[in-house]
Amino acid sequence: MSLLEYQDQTWVIGVSGGPDSMALLDMAYHAKVLCIVVHVNYHKRDSANRDQQVVEAYCRKNDIPLYVYDAYQTNKGNFQAWARDYRYSKMKECVLNHHGKGIMVGHHLDDHIETFVMQEQRKSLASYYGLQASTNHLGINLLRPLLSYSKQDLINYCHQKDITFGLDESNDDLKYTRNSVRQKLRSISSDKTKTILEKIIDLNETHQNMLNQCKHLLPLTEIKLSDYKTQSHPTLFLFEWIKQHTSLNKISLKYLNEIHRQIDSSNKITIQLDRNHRFIKQYDTLSILNKPKAYHYTYMLYDELKTPYFRLIPANDKQVSFWLSNEDFPLQIIDFNQYAAHYESPEVIKMRRYFIKHKIPLRQREAWPIVLNKDNQLIYMGQRTIKSQSCTNTVALFMIK
Repeated sequence: MSLLEYQDQTWVIGVSGGPDSMALLDMAYHAKVLCIVVHVNYHKRDSANRDQQVVEAYCRKNDIPLYVYDAYQTNKGNFQAWARDYRYSKMKECVLNHHGKGIMVGHHLDDHIETFVMQEQRKSLASYYGLQASTNHLGINLLRPLLSYSKQDLINYCHQKDITFGLDESNDDLKYTRNSVRQKLRSISSDKTKTILEKIIDLNETHQNMLNQCKHLLPLTEIKLSDYKTQSHPTLFLFEWIKQHTSLNKISLKYLNEIHRQIDSSNKITIQLDRNHRFIKQYDTLSILNKPKAYHYTYMLYDELKTPYFRLIPANDKQVSFWLSNEDFPLQIIDFNQYAAHYESPEVIKMRRYFIKHKIPLRQREAWPIVLNKDNQLIYMGQRTIKSQSCTNTVALFMIK
């Protein structure tokens, strides 16, 4: 990735003061990128102020706008995750304030390999293995222009250009998983590094081919079982499909293999994915369903009622409609789930048999409209008229569609 293609464009650059980010800043500056620098001082180590001074000196010398943030962790969670979220939020803020093109960060080849090794250790599938040179983060363009450079390449660059940098001694703290991985990778041969890089390329190509094959299916929340069975990498498909429609981002291969096994071996399955979504196999279809929303509508005579779930309209066909009298109003219309949970009625069992007989999908069953009169007496359960009226007492004939 050549920085020259970003000449005269405004980019926010995250600069810690280390050799990688200082090299990126110098390369971008000499490529005539319009740089805006963000530095976050977490005050976690004695050298933190030194690194801030390194960044300040470079920006002052080259007349580069600099924003410095003092950050102190107030919770007891993972510091590295909190620090990452904090600095990206500040960089995004600067992009928006300056109408910039996006964010540049100094991740390099060693970071790329470390990320992949950590992904393998977690045994989780990923949308991309290692680090992407160009991606989107928090709705902002994120560039990593240095992925072809090793850490040593960037240190050498700083020495050759006489660029001052600081070394973060916390990178040797083995309580952090990445630091442990980093230390182990220092001793591997160049041939082993080449093999890892080839594996990353192969896995990403396989994933991209799968995405190209099924891109028309991923936006759907319901697909045919036959379409699923045509997938060359079913667990990869499940990973991307579930990730697109739920809050789950990290999903283990073991969990996906179990879903795949159940799809193959069971006629009907329901799996809770997260708090608001379920995975359903039913009637040779696979679905990812939202948590059903209860509804309750009140209907007065001669009103018009059109909802996201149904329409109540006048009818002239006695086969598909129901009679109402003045004494029935106002009507209460609720979903089947709500009715089955709160009312004891033999009609619930009959309605469930109707669902099974006509192979009504779960999504429709849960939102099926139930009509009650003002005394909460059951009148109509969709395709099943419960109450009959004599013509002399009839006000109107209605149907639900």
